[in-house]
Amino acid sequence: MRIIAQFHKGDELRFISHLDILRLMQRAMRRAGFPLTYSQGFNPHPLVSFASALALGYTSDAEWVDVKLNEDILPKDFKERLNSSLPAGLSISCAKVIKDSEKSLTMLLKQAAYSVMFEFDEPVHADVLRRGIDTLLSGPIFVTKRTKGGFKSVDLRPNLISMDYSMPNAKKDDAQKTAQLRVEGVLNASGGLQVELLLKELLKTCGVDARTRVHRTAVVFENFEELHE
Repeated sequence: MRIIAQFHKGDELRFISHLDILRLMQRAMRRAGFPLTYSQGFNPHPLVSFASALALGYTSDAEWVDVKLNEDILPKDFKERLNSSLPAGLSISCAKVIKDSEKSLTMLLKQAAYSVMFEFDEPVHADVLRRGIDTLLSGPIFVTKRTKGGFKSVDLRPNLISMDYSMPNAKKDDAQKTAQLRVEGVLNASGGLQVELLLKELLKTCGVDARTRVHRTAVVFENFEELHE
């Protein structure tokens, strides 16, 4: 059988790499006594995979793991048993059974949403952020990206769906040292929106410096309602 499960990655593990989180998840599944299905060949490994990689330093409420098992398990039992074996900072929020023949979650990815907290070095007025966001949304967003072959210029705009901000405690003409940004972008098997590069370009456009904390709040799949058996 095949189960997909949504999980939370918290502050405790935000600097643990994608590969190490996968290994941690596999160990927790073994401790929970799940009959994992293994790949064939000279180096068998559990058929456990994530829908997408989460950037180092990010937290999330919307990560997904895809697991193949040799025996049937109720999603409710899967969730409870795995949560009892996971460390602080990882927790399963829901689990669903899907068809073995369904495409990988990575191939079904469509978009993702992020919440970004800015902590500015100096107080910033809301209109500074507004102008910066409007500037980026109005045309191409060319940035320099490091690649294996060196550096190249890429346009982030085609993968940016929406971007807005809020300063909950700000009054009119009042500068604040914090702001929250809401970003939606393309996320698919080829990659998608590079949030880190977008944030650097926004701060550069606004002419301000800030520390950032990024939290992925949602992931959207193609035809998700059709995944259930």
